[in-house]
Amino acid sequence: KNVIATLCEDSGDTTNTYLANFDFEVPKGFKGCRDDDNLFTWSDEVAIVLESFEIDESDPDHDLIDVAILLTPPAGYDFVTEGATGIITLCDSTGNMICRQFNIEAQTCDACQPEVTSVASCADTNPNDDVFVYEGSVTVTILGGSNIATCGVISQEVGFSVSYSQIGNDWTINYSITTSEEGFTQTSALLCFYHQVDQTKTCIPLTITVESPCPPPFPPLPTDCVANWDPKEMTCTGEGEGNVIFHIPNMSVTGAPYSLCEEGLFGTVDGGSGGQVVVNSASFYGGVLFFDINILIPSQNFVSGQVYDVRLYLCDIFGNPVCYLFPYTLTCGGDGGTGGRPLGEFNPNGPISTYSILPNPATDKLIVISDQFDNEKEQEIRLFDHLGRLVKAAYLLSGKQEINVTDLHRGIYFVAILEGGLLVKVEKVAIIR
Repeated sequence: KNVIATLCEDSGDTTNTYLANFDFEVPKGFKGCRDDDNLFTWSDEVAIVLESFEIDESDPDHDLIDVAILLTPPAGYDFVTEGATGIITLCDSTGNMICRQFNIEAQTCDACQPEVTSVASCADTNPNDDVFVYEGSVTVTILGGSNIATCGVISQEVGFSVSYSQIGNDWTINYSITTSEEGFTQTSALLCFYHQVDQTKTCIPLTITVESPCPPPFPPLPTDCVANWDPKEMTCTGEGEGNVIFHIPNMSVTGAPYSLCEEGLFGTVDGGSGGQVVVNSASFYGGVLFFDINILIPSQNFVSGQVYDVRLYLCDIFGNPVCYLFPYTLTCGGDGGTGGRPLGEFNPNGPISTYSILPNPATDKLIVISDQFDNEKEQEIRLFDHLGRLVKAAYLLSGKQEINVTDLHRGIYFVAILEGGLLVKVEKVAIIR
């Protein structure tokens, strides 16, 4: 493998460091031999530092290793004339080792313009994986007749890609950096322009700093939910931008002892549909989650009448995500379904009981009365404080249940009634002494 290492400008008596990007093929399954899975590189002539590497496993016959290295020759060594030889070693899962040799040719740019700087911003669109994306742009001025397309960009990050546009002698370089490094803050690259008539290379060092590193990935989201709702049928409310849209407005469910995560309410759609949950609004008050969401399913993947598992995520007191599972049979283009349900009607099938919540100051008790008590239906009472913390809970064992509140401080509380685990009523009460 022949590799070209480039230096913008020879610094004379001081140390010069060259930069090189190259790739090579290896059999399937070979990775770094070190404990940290990093590649081991060395050369007898120059010092080599592995800046970054990436393994592309998409080809079924072999893997492609893409690397970026820095090379520093010792004092007095004529790197441009003598060149160097380097070695990279890789190992498979059983410890078998292979080596790849590369011959290094050193070159210095014919002209080196002053360094330019740029600030990159996080452009990551998937907070759940361990890959981070940064984007930015920089504009440079170069003499007419030079072209970056025939020379290129050499970078310390293998996940560095560019697009560019030209107006006169001004070139705007739009770049994207893909990296697995958490807390990524800085990198550098060398912009190279080739002048076809003069057959010369003009290089510009580019230093990139990150305005704010992308946040670390979310921990793997749980799929075993703390509450599962009965299947519901829903009809589409519209189509647009290639998606079938299901609007679920003005919904409420009990969320105690959970709350909104730092990122707010978010959700997923299972079923291999490529669907997504768009949260229009969400709030958590008195132990009750209120939300308004859209479910979007790409039209090309949508199957009317199929069950789609929608999971909405809250967080527990330690900040760990927990989910509520809503299995929806989504239909569109035919009869059936109920459309969005209004607040307070997100309930199991069957008649809805009505409840009365009566305070009794003389005995320091709350009395809950159900007009349709059913031994076959689990009816639960939960009492929350103003912060949404569960302070009392009881089951209706008859048509009337008393809750002792003697031990509660005065203040505002919320009584939530659940049937089969689903919220059917919330009422605010005040304890005044």
